[in-house]
Amino acid sequence: MLANHENEELWQRKSQGDTGWMVRCDKGSVYHGHSRGITAYEGGHVRWHTPTRGSVLFGWQERGVVYAGTSDKKVYALDKKEGSIEQVYNCDAAVYSCAAAEDGKYVFAGDNYSSVYCFSKNGQRLWKLGTGCGSAFSMQYLNERVFYQLGNDF
Repeated sequence: MLANHENEELWQRKSQGDTGWMVRCDKGSVYHGHSRGITAYEGGHVRWHTPTRGSVLFGWQERGVVYAGTSDKKVYALDKKEGSIEQVYNCDAAVYSCAAAEDGKYVFAGDNYSSVYCFSKNGQRLWKLGTGCGSAFSMQYLNERVFYQLGNDF
């Protein structure tokens, strides 16, 4: 459902998935990640749908790309206009969080085996760091730094 600042419903739509965890918005669209992939809506109507093998667990967006971390150990980078897959970043376990530097220069992911990854824009894994104390359930990239919330920090 999309609501305004006074909690008035603007539109709602049932997704193709059974469950959903990700919602990202920009000026013209809403991007919803769910158990069957990512769907972009514009004004309450489906603009595109891109299936993923695993359920979408977390998302991030940049100017022209939406990123989706999934249960099938991947981060998908999708073009916002068409929904085409631009790049796939491979992790070793289900991806609970993801983030990207401006224009996707670096893509980060946190998996459910307590590891954080950094990839180049072209999909090359640059490093993998074991946190030693929990999975990164949330992630943010800002000012050339990646911040993440570990599962046992609640």
